[in-house]
Amino acid sequence: KDRCVSDIYVGLIFGSYAFVIFLTSPPCGVLVPKYGARTMLVTGTFIAGTSLMLMGFGEVIFDPTMFIIFCFVLRITSAIGAAAAETAVLSLMLQKFPNDTGTVSGAVETSCLVGSSFGPVFGGFLYTVGGFKLPFILMGLILFCSIGVLAFLLSKETGW
Repeated sequence: KDRCVSDIYVGLIFGSYAFVIFLTSPPCGVLVPKYGARTMLVTGTFIAGTSLMLMGFGEVIFDPTMFIIFCFVLRITSAIGAAAAETAVLSLMLQKFPNDTGTVSGAVETSCLVGSSFGPVFGGFLYTVGGFKLPFILMGLILFCSIGVLAFLLSKETGW
């Protein structure tokens, strides 16, 4: 509202995330065997984390058109990273537990839905506490920190 962005654009910006994941998940599935699930997971997490952190700096853009473009670009980029990471997670889990595909798929989907359900509540709380930047910077940092953990846990020594 501070940027004089209409509700239609806000809805399109938010909706673009799920739509881009829908479009890019199948190509990510094709890329997993080519580049490896570990690489796709780390790369996707890095892309999503970078996009989130950059989104936190959107508050310095006062031109409504530039703000809308900025948000669309980062939301789309974040969705591409998320699609790569989510596809890689599913692939890794199915490799690790090949006899429990239903349980694994259900657990991965449940995790995504829990994040989608509670993420906005947590983000709203962070926004109330620290303003526009805090939710984006904090979540970006969490994703960046998880890259090191993921790389370690999925190292070649672990068999993943």
